[in-house]
Amino acid sequence: MTSKNTSTLDGSFASAKSTERFEIENPKNMIEEILDRIGIGRYHYFTYAVVGIAYLTDGAEVLTIALLNYVVVHSVWHRSLDDVGLMGSLIFAGFFIGSLLSGPISDKYGRKYPFLSYLLLMFGTGVASALAPNWEVLLWTRALFGIVIGLLSPTATSVVTEVTPRQRRGIAFIIVSSLFTFGELFSTFLGQIMHVETSESAWRALLIWSSVPALVAFVLGWIFLKESPRHKILQNADEGIQVFKHMYRTNHGYEFQIGEYEREKLNEWVENQKKLPKASPISELVKGKLLRTSILVWISWWVLSFVYYGITYSLPLIIGKLNNTSNNANNDEISYQDLYVAAIAEIPSYVLAVFAIEWKNLGRKYSVILSFACCALG
Repeated sequence: MTSKNTSTLDGSFASAKSTERFEIENPKNMIEEILDRIGIGRYHYFTYAVVGIAYLTDGAEVLTIALLNYVVVHSVWHRSLDDVGLMGSLIFAGFFIGSLLSGPISDKYGRKYPFLSYLLLMFGTGVASALAPNWEVLLWTRALFGIVIGLLSPTATSVVTEVTPRQRRGIAFIIVSSLFTFGELFSTFLGQIMHVETSESAWRALLIWSSVPALVAFVLGWIFLKESPRHKILQNADEGIQVFKHMYRTNHGYEFQIGEYEREKLNEWVENQKKLPKASPISELVKGKLLRTSILVWISWWVLSFVYYGITYSLPLIIGKLNNTSNNANNDEISYQDLYVAAIAEIPSYVLAVFAIEWKNLGRKYSVILSFACCALG
């Protein structure tokens, strides 16, 4: 295949049994076109597994914290609900701080090694929380854990989106993030078999075991993950191309080569990107056409965080109080069956989301609107 400007990949995507050639249609979208050509394959499955386990750890920790609230009030230190609220405030304040730091760190140091570092820190802060000798130490170790989660979440999103073809990004992210719910189920199961509501020490084991998946994700990520090709190519075009080649070889079993025209255009794109400002001021988000979008996105995320995490964080205490009222009992008790139901109820939403975002009559925007409407009715 040849064009007027000979923009072909000579010998590209070739093996002993097949030869495939393609032209870059738009040099400005060269990275996207290469990702589309690479497609979805084994490299992506490894990447999604690593990031998915990270989300599983996040979900397990959210439910573990919720169970810890119950234990703190009823079994261990007999703290007040004000103290439970203080711990939640510190955790989510840490989340806020970590989220602000995540972008600058990823832009400077890449995605892979910060992501792996956060996984290791997630495991470490989980163990540190389990070893807390008193309430005050527990508060600060949970706050540190919140910072780590804030650092990890945006980076995990970048790891997934920057290796996924354009048409598959929505589905890929939904499937990967669905492991959050399985993390909740994992933590609920651990809490039930360990009897954390009756044991003075089982909550410590729960904190450790709910952090173990982060260590597993770290080991798998160290073995399988490569740096984001988008980040790598901005540092060194040749090294970025090597990442693309590795991805293609892992998916298809044979190499591809970048032609001279494409390499030249790729270098031009990199140089143009380097001329852009390193970072735009936050004030840019509230100027011109971005103002309306920014406000809507901020409100949506605020509502989502307030409702979802607010309910999840206090769920065991709420269920215990409801059971106490309905049974005329003296002690609030955790109903693990109710926790299972609450977590399992999330699974159909992921299935519906996959179909909704791909349905041309809904897409991303109307899927979000419909979801919030159903949430309000619920």
